[in-house]
Amino acid sequence: MPRLLTFLLFAVAQTVLWQSAESASAPRVFSYQGRLSSADGEPFAAPAADLSFAIYDAETEGSLLWTEAHPATPVADGLFSAFLGSLSPLSDSLLAGPRWLEITVNGEPI
Repeated sequence: MPRLLTFLLFAVAQTVLWQSAESASAPRVFSYQGRLSSADGEPFAAPAADLSFAIYDAETEGSLLWTEAHPATPVADGLFSAFLGSLSPLSDSLLAGPRWLEITVNGEPI
């Protein structure tokens, strides 16, 4: 089903490769920022949201490769930030090839 937010991780892979080249023990973490809004463009009103991120190997009906939950993530005027890989490590093999990122907000895929 077409519920996945398409997001090729080329820039992420570049960041991870740079970190890996700098130090073998460098964490594989990258910053992800976004804006949450209603269908009519109004910013998300709550001060926090339970966010989950998942990486798949295909846009639809793909295999789940990685997941990480960020409960009670602060949201200000709809804007949020999360460090992916900070709770569940990212591997080099995870970033090999095209990948799709699914974001879930308070249990609902966006």
